[in-house]
Amino acid sequence: MESRIFAAVFAVASLIFLLVMVPDLKASFSANPMFQTAGLGPTAIPYFAGGAVLILSILMFFERKPEDARSPVPEESLEPSSDGVASLRNLAIFTAILTGFIILMPVLGFLVASALFLAAVFLAFRAPSPLVAVIIAVAAPLAIDLLLREVFLIPLPELGWF
Repeated sequence: MESRIFAAVFAVASLIFLLVMVPDLKASFSANPMFQTAGLGPTAIPYFAGGAVLILSILMFFERKPEDARSPVPEESLEPSSDGVASLRNLAIFTAILTGFIILMPVLGFLVASALFLAAVFLAFRAPSPLVAVIIAVAAPLAIDLLLREVFLIPLPELGWF
């Protein structure tokens, strides 16, 4: 039941985003010649992201779950943690990794910095499968780089040594 409420809220939010906020973005960018590009334009990514959220929300809303389906996560782990220190420690670790990513991206470029960021997150938070973690740490930045550079024509930081 909670997943359907979640899906409905996100579907409504994405509709508001797509119908109200993105057209306003297009109007503000089209008035400024600095933002005119040879690519798809400044609203391509917001339309893509909003459309993806809307489609996934609709799919999630109508997803049928078997009657006897059990959560793969044990009930006791679904309860909020009473250990506030562990939560703050995890937040501090993630903040440090994210700060390192932000600092290193202009130096190492998007691909290397993103792969290191994902590897550090998987290492710090103990990914269940090291093989899957390595595959994701390499494949995700490559896919995102390809999508942004080739489809949306958005330049990303490159390795600054060459």
